[in-house]
Amino acid sequence: MALAVAAGAHGQSLVQDRVSMDQTLREAGRISGKVEALSLSTETDENTQLLEKEYGTQKIRPLPPETREWLVTLEAGGFYTSNALLAPFAETQDWVGRSVLRAAWAPAITDQLSIMVAANYGLWRYSDLPFLDFDDVGGQAGVVWTSDAPPLAGGMAQASAWAQYRYNRLMQPWEWDSLLYETHFAEAGLRRAWGIGQDVAVWIAGNAAVSVAGRPALFRRSEYSTQLGALGQITPKVTATMLYRAALFDYLEDDRQDVNQLIHVGVSWQIRPSLRADVYLGGSFNDSDLPVFDYQALNLGLNFAISKMW
Repeated sequence: MALAVAAGAHGQSLVQDRVSMDQTLREAGRISGKVEALSLSTETDENTQLLEKEYGTQKIRPLPPETREWLVTLEAGGFYTSNALLAPFAETQDWVGRSVLRAAWAPAITDQLSIMVAANYGLWRYSDLPFLDFDDVGGQAGVVWTSDAPPLAGGMAQASAWAQYRYNRLMQPWEWDSLLYETHFAEAGLRRAWGIGQDVAVWIAGNAAVSVAGRPALFRRSEYSTQLGALGQITPKVTATMLYRAALFDYLEDDRQDVNQLIHVGVSWQIRPSLRADVYLGGSFNDSDLPVFDYQALNLGLNFAISKMW
């Protein structure tokens, strides 16, 4: 029966895997705190320079950075993919446009513990294969713990952990009452990072996202992953990131398990405190119990992000 359903299920697996890749890269960036760290350090440096000019370096200490709890980000970009259908054969190249609006609220409970509430709406548009277009709606709410040890390159915490509820809904473009897939995750993870000198940080992380509800039931899956990464601070505004992620996708209503691997290399340029540009190259590889879901794909993309914090 699983093989008979495979052809119809392929579309759902495609959008699920695309969003899972995006989620992996988004979480890697969020936990490192690159946007927050650069935005705050820029203002702190400006305050310090003004104070030193007025009073001298030995007469007054710099003001602490302003506490901020809200972040809104608008991302726009696109990527080339060597396998738009994520198919095991007859690979089709395409260009994919992607725009995402994100909002997050992160009030501090203590110096090390904070609440994280976030929501996003994303548009995925294919140039030559418009029947693959879809929208992505998501949200999450939970707590994040970070160690009080001095941060590493890129503002990365030396240790962090999180526990949250996460929701994803995938649907036809702008058809909010349509449904390709919907899932509710109970999620927890942790990350440990080490510094190599002042400009390089390496980390290992693990994450478990257990599906507690979802529809259609046939496509419900839990996702268990581990990742290895490295971040290099090339200049105060330019960072390079390398990431490898291996995940097990365990389908709960079907006799199917996929091993999914992601390799990502990217460079980020913080043009201004509120504007960032990313260039990246990545590969994704899927090995399934059902051969029809095996695939490999190469992605090359450019992304811009405008953010506002207060």
